[in-house]
This record gives sequence, structure tokens and C-alpha cells, in this order.
Amino acid sequence: MSSQFVNRAENEAVNLAFQAQPELQEQLRPLAIESTVSKGEFIFRQGLAQKGIYLVYEGSARLFMTNENGVEISSRKVGPGSILGLPATLCSLPYVFTAEAMEDCRIGSIDSEKLNSFLKDRALLCMQIVEIMSRELAVINATHEHRKSCNNAQCSLLGVCQGCSV
Repeated sequence: MSSQFVNRAENEAVNLAFQAQPELQEQLRPLAIESTVSKGEFIFRQGLAQKGIYLVYEGSARLFMTNENGVEISSRKVGPGSILGLPATLCSLPYVFTAEAMEDCRIGSIDSEKLNSFLKDRALLCMQIVEIMSRELAVINATHEHRKSCNNAQCSLLGVCQGCSV
């Protein structure tokens, strides 16, 4: 039981670390096109060309990678206030994770051109995005290093993997 509690607490801490500050959320919301993603549907998929960022308004999603052996490696659960796809969008790279709705979600999408134009003259908001992105890049790096060698189907960077030292 204490092991489950620790994993749940770690998961909640990671989720909070990737939430945007309220000011940033308020500034980005008018740029977004709102839509609904049903439980089990993908918001975006690993390896596909980026289309922009996604703001989670309601619901939750999970982010995961699939290694070369086809094993899913969970990264984190995200909820309202989270911004998804920042590294891919700002670096013009394919998405590193797959984002799947864990329940029906209300999200907003902002294409990369609109985001870049908006941020051009907003230094404070850029710094908030850099802060979120640096945390996400740390998770991406850890997940990438770990997925090279892990074949445990229950693996999670949040402490679930029984065969790993992560």
C-alpha cells in the first residue's frame, strides 16, 4: 500500500510540474481552437510531424513513448492547465510522446505559426514557456535513455517498473 501511495504522490507532483501558470493559460486561450477528444483517442502520436501545442482545459491524458521493441513506457499523466507538445512545436520536430485521452477531454489547439507570432514580443510569457519546456525536456531525456534497455510492459518512469533502477 505505501508503494502505491508513493507512486500516486510522484505522479501528482510530475503533473503539477508541467502545468502552465494561470497568466500564461489566460494569454494563450484566445488563440486556441477548442475541441473535444474522447476517452481512448489520441491528441497526437509519437513520431508524427507537429501541428502545434495543446492546452488541456478539462479531463486527463497520459503521455507515453513506445520503444524499438514496441513496449510502451509511461511518462506522465496530465490534466487541466497542462500544455502539451511544446518541445516539438518550438523546435519544429516530430512529437516525442503519444498523448492519449484517459477520459473525455476538452482541449485547445494552437498551430505553431500562430504561437510563434504571439510569443515574438512577449518576453515574460516566453520565459514561462521555457521553464515548462525545460522540465519536459528533462522527462524526454530520462524516458529516452530508459527506453533503450527496458522491456518491462509495466514500466513507468514514475516508479512502477519492477525490473528497473529508475
